[in-house]
Amino acid sequence: MAKIRYVNKGFGWQLSQILYFIFKPSKFIEIATGESIKREFESNKQLAETYPDKVLPLEKRDEFRKGEKERTMLLRKSISKSFLYLFYTISISIILSSILVRYFKIRISPNLLITIRFFSASLIFWAVLGRLGWEIQTLSGDTLPEKINKLWYRWLYILGVFLLMFSCFVEVFRL
Repeated sequence: MAKIRYVNKGFGWQLSQILYFIFKPSKFIEIATGESIKREFESNKQLAETYPDKVLPLEKRDEFRKGEKERTMLLRKSISKSFLYLFYTISISIILSSILVRYFKIRISPNLLITIRFFSASLIFWAVLGRLGWEIQTLSGDTLPEKINKLWYRWLYILGVFLLMFSCFVEVFRL
């Protein structure tokens, strides 16, 4: 099988693809379909021999488009969900730190804040480095180890970000 090399098309192209992904997913899917078909022709000799002009019949192209649409929509959903997690985590850390500092007049020493930040960075680091992907991935993606992997990663990350934001906002509300 031929090795496919990624070609960096430049920052402008990358930015346009991100903007299409966010604001015009149908355009992004069309571009992704074209890229996917191109890669398949480069790596699949049998396909290249069957279609020497590199033009697929409509039903074959639709198969590629369907796959790209599914992946694109799944990624958009995942990104939106992660943004909501981030928004809620930061909001809760703002509210909790504000309540503790302004209403309960709780003072947290600078040394404890440094310790909280160190601990939160450690949790984030642990989450990122501990994340298993392809090593345990199945076709369905819903085995118990995969679910625990996702849950473990998500909760370590959320707790790490919460503690980091909390320690930052405690200082802000203390001023």
